[in-house]
Amino acid sequence: MPSTAITLGAPDASLPTSIHASKCTLGPYTLLAMPRKLPYTPSLVWFCLHKLAQFPDQVAAIGNIRLTYRPPKSSQDEDILRSLIPLDPSEFDWALVDPRLWCTIVQIYDNLPASFTCYSIPLADEHLPALQLPSTPNFSLVTILELPGCRELTDATIVELKRLHSLCALDVSGAPNISSHAIRVLAGTVLWSEAEQRGPWCLRVLRCRNCKAIDNKILPHLSSFPLLSLLDLRGTRCSSKAFLPTFKPSPGNRRALFHPTPLHTVIDSLRETPSVFSSPNIFILKVNTLYYAPLPTIPLPSRKSTIDDVCVTLHPDTGQYSVHSTAQLSNDPDGGRETDHNPYSCDCARCRRRLSLFDHRHKPTDRLLQQQIATEELSTEATVRRIASFYGVGRRSSTTLTKSYTSHVHEYTLNSNWKEDISLMLYRDPPPWSDLASMRPPTRPRQPVEIVKVAASKRKMAEMADFANELVARKRQKKESDATTQAKTSMFASGLPANPFRRKPKEELAQQSPIGKPLKPITSITAPTLPPGSEPKPRPVAQSKKKAALFDWTKWGKK
Repeated sequence: MPSTAITLGAPDASLPTSIHASKCTLGPYTLLAMPRKLPYTPSLVWFCLHKLAQFPDQVAAIGNIRLTYRPPKSSQDEDILRSLIPLDPSEFDWALVDPRLWCTIVQIYDNLPASFTCYSIPLADEHLPALQLPSTPNFSLVTILELPGCRELTDATIVELKRLHSLCALDVSGAPNISSHAIRVLAGTVLWSEAEQRGPWCLRVLRCRNCKAIDNKILPHLSSFPLLSLLDLRGTRCSSKAFLPTFKPSPGNRRALFHPTPLHTVIDSLRETPSVFSSPNIFILKVNTLYYAPLPTIPLPSRKSTIDDVCVTLHPDTGQYSVHSTAQLSNDPDGGRETDHNPYSCDCARCRRRLSLFDHRHKPTDRLLQQQIATEELSTEATVRRIASFYGVGRRSSTTLTKSYTSHVHEYTLNSNWKEDISLMLYRDPPPWSDLASMRPPTRPRQPVEIVKVAASKRKMAEMADFANELVARKRQKKESDATTQAKTSMFASGLPANPFRRKPKEELAQQSPIGKPLKPITSITAPTLPPGSEPKPRPVAQSKKKAALFDWTKWGKK
């Protein structure tokens, strides 16, 4: 058996310990976000809702004011929902609607159709964190997360769920990489940040069915979820006795809230109790997939394969033009057959009929102009077709936007022996929503600084007062001296730049020359006599020996 070489890492190599956030993806609703032309003039409400949909988390700043949606009485009446979501009812898919627009509509309008109650969205949608809105007395938005058997959900990546502040139901059943440590990490994300709730505070349903690595160690961390009422631990290593007396086995009339009942049905059952949620207007964000399916290739609009059968003829002599169609000539049985007759010179009935199809001002040159224009258009059309065929433009994609475009909804399978293990179907009465207000951490008042009193004699107090007065006098004197120095400096400051290498003017040099005794002329000063013996000796005159020349130049020219 061949051995495998072991590769060691570099001594200074480091291993990443942080967990990267899941990448955000764009949904198919971006296909409808392109600029489009409307066949009508939209209303002011249409523009306001589209602008407001860009900031769904700021709608609550308007106040607790909700409008009532009134369906149109006839199909010809204006419908604001139809203008915002112009989709065919037979092919309607919420994946083609921007989730921010849906969230804005449900925050503003009452009496909406039943189809607006729930919106399905993947976990990696980039707008999901902005849709985690706080609940109000007039509006409540809850998030349910159904990821059973998800391998990407681990003890390390579960921390990403801290963004879901409105998470109400969580199903991680059968996840192979989930253990008790994951529940501990999720509980650590529940905290107060700047007087706001962060993390899954409103979690009410937790399903960890068939998670083999979960045991009784999750019990201390369940207290971080104050509203938790349904806990499904079937198929785990937990013991039902360890959760007493907080959680008890579910009574018979509440077992329908456990698996295989879908989570959105559980939410509908819990909303029957008015105190469970903050408002009777409950809307659901259902997260049942991680990512969107790949977007299909949308074919670009191609040019028409047929040429518009309209001909415009310009007459250079008169400056007028005439518009006609060559399809009119197709009614003539002889129109496509070549003939020797000239309609402008022949008087037969056929030529007169053909000539009547054109304007009476036409000339034979108009026919040539039409043929030239048609030839150029056919050549241009052929070039466009070759380019489109080379780049594959205009090819239809096999993927279409249908109802099954997004990932399929999780199908709940019924276990054959689920009724036998009912001791771990734990339940407690749902706590009211008002309990969260009482859990707000108390604000710590600012403790006043205690003044320490020191016993001192009158003499000591007088010395301290004199010392303080002396310090004040010194500071005042220093300020006055600094002000005087600054005034003198500004008075004698020169406007020239202080360049040490600049040559100074003559006036400055004259002023800087030292002033001593008055000057005397040098002629009036007597030269001092040297003492005897210090006189310099005369130097001997050196006579140069010159050769006698044959010609006496000193006598030349003398007579």
